[in-house]
Parts: sequence; structure tokens; C-alpha cells
Amino acid sequence: MLLVMIGLAQACAGMPTGNTVTTCPSFPGSTGTIAPAVCDVLNTLQSAGIAPSNVARRSPERFSTPFVRVDPRGYLQLYVHTGEVDPSLLSSLEALDMEIEWVNVGLRMIQGWIPFHRVQEVAALPSVRQVTPPSYASPRG
Repeated sequence: MLLVMIGLAQACAGMPTGNTVTTCPSFPGSTGTIAPAVCDVLNTLQSAGIAPSNVARRSPERFSTPFVRVDPRGYLQLYVHTGEVDPSLLSSLEALDMEIEWVNVGLRMIQGWIPFHRVQEVAALPSVRQVTPPSYASPRG
């Protein structure tokens, strides 16, 4: 089976991925940009009454989509696109409970798991340009 990572390949080639980025309208006060697919999941979690105090009992992973993965703790697997990757940014992300999986300085991207209730704070960091879902491999059919 041939796997294609179209979004990442386009990003590497400097082409737009077609993933329009916006702020989440139900989460006022954010200055960062968050992909609509991420906003949809955040709004769905909010509508379902999931909060940091009850997330362990509410099975948030059931709100995963083909584009956004949510784990049983309510963490979303996301890319953080930055102007520059530096130690202070990584410290800020870790202070917001982001579990960093990898950092690509050349692409200015950080992948990791972010608690759903901290995504807006991550997006609001001064050097964060976008918060988007990873480009998951998919079978070519």
C-alpha cells in the first residue's frame, strides 16, 4: 500500500496546503490562528460539556476526526507553526503542558499533544503563526 503525506509534502515544497486558518469564534480573545478542523473539535468538546475537571470521565477520544486526533486525556495532536523555533518558545509550550514529539527547525514546526483547554493559549503565544492538525498518511486509492 502506497502512503502519501500530501500536506507535509506541500509544506516542504512551500506550497499552500489548502487548510484555511482562522480563529475559533467560540473562543474569544485568541490572537493566534487555529485551523478550522481544530476549531471544530474544540467547539464539539465544549458543546459536549467536556472540561478539564471532567475530561477523564467523558471519553474525549470519541471526538477524534480523520484530521484531528484526540486522546483519552483530551490532548490533541497538533502542529505548531512558528516564526522561529527557539528555547524560550519550547519552554513556553511545555509550560502550557504541550508534550513535544518532534521539532523541525528548518520547517519551523513543532508537533506534539496539547490539552484541549490550552490550544487557545498556545495559539496566542507571540511567535506562533498557526496551529494545525498534522498531515496524516492516507492510503492512495
